[in-house]
Amino acid sequence: MNSEKEKNPKEKVNLLNHVKNLTAEIDTNPANAEILHSRAAVYIKLQEWAKAINDYQKILEIDKNDKIASGQIDMLTTILR
Repeated sequence: MNSEKEKNPKEKVNLLNHVKNLTAEIDTNPANAEILHSRAAVYIKLQEWAKAINDYQKILEIDKNDKIASGQIDMLTTILR
């Protein structure tokens, strides 16, 4: 099975463009956890684990009770070990 990084270059470019657009939205509204969740999910598709963790940590700064963010941090930390 191919990893996400091995998928076609067009798909990767689309994901990177999506990150760029989400980042612009975050720049205008940094406390929007929903947008941070979206960007973190794209980072996971790109296998950018540390960047995803950073977004989930920002979400927890906004809402310390966000169970999805804390669960994703645990999962991604395990991947990075």
